[in-house]
Amino acid sequence: MKRIISSVLAALCVLSLASCGYSDARKKAEEKMEKYGPAFEQAVRDAYGDDVEIRGMRSSVDGYTDGAFQTSFSAGALTGRIKLDGKTYKVQYNDLSHTLYDNVHSDAIAGEVIDSLPFDASKYIKKSCPLPMLESDIDSLSKLVSSGTGVRFKVAIVTTEDMSSYKDKDFLAIPKIKEITESDSCNICITVACLERRSAAQAKSLLNAIAIGNVHFSSGTHPNISTRKGPKDVFEEYDLKNVLYIDFANGQNVVFTGA
Repeated sequence: MKRIISSVLAALCVLSLASCGYSDARKKAEEKMEKYGPAFEQAVRDAYGDDVEIRGMRSSVDGYTDGAFQTSFSAGALTGRIKLDGKTYKVQYNDLSHTLYDNVHSDAIAGEVIDSLPFDASKYIKKSCPLPMLESDIDSLSKLVSSGTGVRFKVAIVTTEDMSSYKDKDFLAIPKIKEITESDSCNICITVACLERRSAAQAKSLLNAIAIGNVHFSSGTHPNISTRKGPKDVFEEYDLKNVLYIDFANGQNVVFTGA
């Protein structure tokens, strides 16, 4: 009984300390908002005009649990949302460097790269190239490459176009690809998967599996994917015809995998 009481008291003590730590961090987050909120708003106006309004501006409380299951809390970055041309974007302000970050230009920069590829865009089913929030003045691929910001362009495309004709393609001859590979801070890999039949559901599922790293085509062999019935050949699971994978980490590595 004494052991049980001691365990309960210890647990209550830990919870009390954690609650206290959260309360302190919450207070610091509120103080940070009060201190740097005006600078955040001004940074947005400087970047996007006086008519742009920040919504949902806040400083979150970030929690970190170490190996001993002790959680510490701290005031997070200032974040919010802005609307430009009918679209909503995320914004974030670093109060230490007084720098504004957002995802306003991320999609356009990723689009620059995807549009430069030689594949038939009319046959695309799904495409993806997620980029992080960037400094607000980085509005083009050239600016991103020259900024020194470390970014990995992870391009993934699901299409109905046969990839066999691209096995010997020199992708480094594409100016935008060359621009990325010659930078000191950016790199790129490209996965293009051809489905036997057009299926948006299969394309979405495959794109997600590639994005979270459950499927990788760098070996040139058929990878497996976990399903409810156990491991299954990805080519069978998604009815794939072939896949082209290109990585430029060390020169140009083109891998073609057929059915």
